[in-house]
Amino acid sequence: MRPRARGARVALTCALTLATTGAHAEPSVAARDEAKARFERGVGLLRDDALEAALAEFLASRRLAPTRGNTRNAAVVLRKLHRFDESMELFEALLREFPEQSAEELAAIRREIDELRGSVGELEIALDEPGATVLIDGKDRGRLPLGAPLRVSAGERTVRVLREGRAPFEERVSVAGQQRARVTGRLVAIAALGRLRVEEASGAGLELWIDGAQVGRTPWEGALAAGPHVAWLRGPAGTGSAPLDATVRADATSTLRVPARALSASLRVEADAPGVVVVDGVELGAAPREVRLPSGATRVEVRFSSRPPWSATVSLRDGETRVVRATERNVRSIGWEVSLDVGGGAGRTLGGELDATCKAGCERGLVLAGLARVGLGARLTPSLAVGAEAAWIGAGQALQGRSDVITPNGRGPAPGAVTDELRLRAYPVGAWLSLRHGARVSVQGRLGLGVAPHSVRDERRGQYSVDQLVVAATSTADGGGVSLYASPEVRASVALGARVSASAGLAVWVFSPLRPATRDATRDEVLLSSGDLAGHPRATLSGTWALVAPSVGITFSP
Repeated sequence: MRPRARGARVALTCALTLATTGAHAEPSVAARDEAKARFERGVGLLRDDALEAALAEFLASRRLAPTRGNTRNAAVVLRKLHRFDESMELFEALLREFPEQSAEELAAIRREIDELRGSVGELEIALDEPGATVLIDGKDRGRLPLGAPLRVSAGERTVRVLREGRAPFEERVSVAGQQRARVTGRLVAIAALGRLRVEEASGAGLELWIDGAQVGRTPWEGALAAGPHVAWLRGPAGTGSAPLDATVRADATSTLRVPARALSASLRVEADAPGVVVVDGVELGAAPREVRLPSGATRVEVRFSSRPPWSATVSLRDGETRVVRATERNVRSIGWEVSLDVGGGAGRTLGGELDATCKAGCERGLVLAGLARVGLGARLTPSLAVGAEAAWIGAGQALQGRSDVITPNGRGPAPGAVTDELRLRAYPVGAWLSLRHGARVSVQGRLGLGVAPHSVRDERRGQYSVDQLVVAATSTADGGGVSLYASPEVRASVALGARVSASAGLAVWVFSPLRPATRDATRDEVLLSSGDLAGHPRATLSGTWALVAPSVGITFSP
């Protein structure tokens, strides 16, 4: 059973007495001052019901200078967080390290321990694998043989046993309060092996952890099962690395160079059902999981076997310990996002019959364009999103020295050479789909499909030979049309916070006409410099064309 609230319980301490037990080395004055400041900060957080943050401050205070106050408060908060085995361990430390307390205080602590026993069980790991590492809910609990059962909180626990050259053993076990559960099994030899070499980028010697177990110090090289693994570094003063993907190839040596950085925050991910924790795109294993991370935005996902995945972007502050819990109530099967992208582009042609007549002696300028696009999307999974989009594209091109023919009224065709200044305005409207890989920094493939109503203006000036005279002509004509479009794109994005990300991409917009923009001869008469009226022949101003378009953008997830 779970401990019940009652008045006889050990009370929280709101003042810190800086008398430490002789079981610990005497802390420095600076350590005692920081311990007091962290304790007082923890009390303030506790008053605001910020349990996880308060616990982090009390534990930090205890590491600096263990006292009755910070030990007691950490034990009480752990109990409130249902981490009963850890709470019981600190209450026992309170008895062991501070025996000078009053008889009433000691009796209250013993009653607390007795009540916690109902929510604490034991796990016996009965695998004959000497030297193998035992992980319980992702925490290293020692090497086999353990010598004694492990104390754990009652409930569903994930047991993982690791040994070099063997496939990992993993099992979920239900542990009842005041009962002992037994885990049996064996580790199977790995058929396909590879080697992994891990180095810290500057050559420093840091602790190396692979798949949750410490395997040595960098530089390190060893044999592992071929396939994906998770590695991270731990160094002095809170340095190290966030978890990294370390994929090992069979019969080959893979090298991983990892730069150490400050890991100033901590994240614990819990779930109310079996699920796999993924942090910044790296799969860590079954929930719950704890991990040290740098401050900033972190993408967290829990992949459940029986319901849609849960995901969130968490902003971690320096010195913060954050606990997030994925439950059925806060699973979001759909996450909405709004994006705005702006950019430019270039192409070879706008297509159509005008372009087809730009041959010998005609100079075809580049199509230069600007664009803006707004999108509304639904993120169905952390990787897959769909949505709708609307865009504006403005493009221009010059055709210089193009051969043309006009027909003056009452005369035959008159040849000439002209320059066409083409101005296109397109308004694509359609749907998009994207696949994303990564979290804080991600790469996505995106495809847009739809229709693009457009208009083209042709400002034409040139000279024609009419009855052996050279006459000048200037005209302007507009045509409208509709095209189908496709816009495959690759984008890279970086999270700027919990809800905002910036991105850059490269797209190829391809347009194919359903109805091309056309210069209509029946509505296109021009006045020649000779005073005659003449008509241009009918011609399409747009056709099949493409635009290579880089862009930058911002995405907001409400």
